[in-house]
Amino acid sequence: MAAFEEREGDFRLISKFQGRLWEAAIDHSPLNVVAWHGNYIPYKYNLKNFNCINTVSFDHPIRRFTLC
Repeated sequence: MAAFEEREGDFRLISKFQGRLWEAAIDHSPLNVVAWHGNYIPYKYNLKNFNCINTVSFDHPIRRFTLC
C-alpha cells in the first residue's frame, strides 16, 4: 500500500558515499513522496533461453552463409 507523511520540521538526511557520511538538512519529512517505478510484477523466466556470459553452457548455432 502506498503511503506518505506530511510533517514539517527539522529533518536530516544522512547518506554514505565513497566511504564517507554526508548530511543534508531539510525542512520537511523525507517520507512525503508516493512513487511507483516500473512494473514490479512477478515473472517466470525460462532459463533455457539465456546463456551465462563467457561460458560454454550450450553451443551456439552455426551460421551457414552462401556466396553468390
